[in-house]
Amino acid sequence: MGMVRAEEQTTVTWLPAHPSEGSYSMQTYWQELDQARLPDDPYRIACPVSPKQWRGRRASRLVRAWDRYMVYPRKVRRSCTGAIAHILDHSSAHLLDSIPPEVKTVVTVHDLIPLVDPTGLTEGQVERFRGVVDRLQLADRLVAVSEHTRKELIRLLSIPEGRIHVVPNGVCHAGASAPSWPGRETLAAVREAGARLLVGSVGSTLDRKNLGVLARAAEELVGKGISVAVARAGGMVSDDLRRHFTAALGNEGFVEFGRLETGELAEFYQAIDVVVVPSRHEGFGLPVLEAMQYGRPVVASGSTSLPEVGGEAALYFDPDDPAALVAHLEALLDPDVRRTWREAGLERVKGFSWRRHLESLYGVYGELCGVSDTDRTEGWN
Repeated sequence: MGMVRAEEQTTVTWLPAHPSEGSYSMQTYWQELDQARLPDDPYRIACPVSPKQWRGRRASRLVRAWDRYMVYPRKVRRSCTGAIAHILDHSSAHLLDSIPPEVKTVVTVHDLIPLVDPTGLTEGQVERFRGVVDRLQLADRLVAVSEHTRKELIRLLSIPEGRIHVVPNGVCHAGASAPSWPGRETLAAVREAGARLLVGSVGSTLDRKNLGVLARAAEELVGKGISVAVARAGGMVSDDLRRHFTAALGNEGFVEFGRLETGELAEFYQAIDVVVVPSRHEGFGLPVLEAMQYGRPVVASGSTSLPEVGGEAALYFDPDDPAALVAHLEALLDPDVRRTWREAGLERVKGFSWRRHLESLYGVYGELCGVSDTDRTEGWN
């Protein structure tokens, strides 16, 4: 088909999580999709909110509620004039009520975790979440980011299987490093202090992330006379968990950096030996791919979506079995073993990109518009 002229493009309205929600992961999803677009794509994207509204943090509860239930729905009613409206975050499924009936609808569903693991949530919060995701029944098509999430949509919400498309997330291209990041010196000092294995952990500290099993594994390794250290990027652990880590590793053997910018995260991954993802429940598990992209072996829990993301390029363990995690980490003390898993991960990550994710979304849009994939995708880069 070649280049698509502007007048031939079909308009799709993207409805991301409102910037005042302060959701870093949903902001990233929106931005990665936007950056993956090309000028001659067959769909023109409109959006009633701007990335410039993102402030890197959540607004007050009152402001969030006002934006979520008053301001944003009004914008949606006025702006959804194209053929399709695509809600990029299932937690905004209440916007389906504000989309004109003649507009076809798509919703990306990242996970349904509050329905299966409500730890840390009040009963009222879980009920509000259920009230929102129950609206997914109104969508013409749902995009699940993993096969695991697709199965949960069917099991928990009785969504007809034919309305769900599985479209795995992408992974960003390895970003430019930030050589001035002071954490480089910190991690170098940890290694110089004698750590034979520098273990990385990335993400939040929610209970389902199961970070306690990593602390127990570190304790067992030290008990065997193996010097290890743990470095974290993301949320700061609780005081109790920090005491557990430092009791086993010493104050210098457990370091936390908080949330890192893209370049800093690149430095973090390149400074460690292996990444452990011990979660009990994930809708996808992006740190698995991020670690592989930077050539770091991955040891992950064998639960929920993680095995389908890591495939045969990661090592897996029962999230309740620290001894199994210990066995994998002991094996990775061998540089040749690390090299083998490094190469497997680098090959695995080639199959994931945000451009591929976007093109799959275009396939969903084409189905709703009655256009075949061949018609729409011919000539794509």
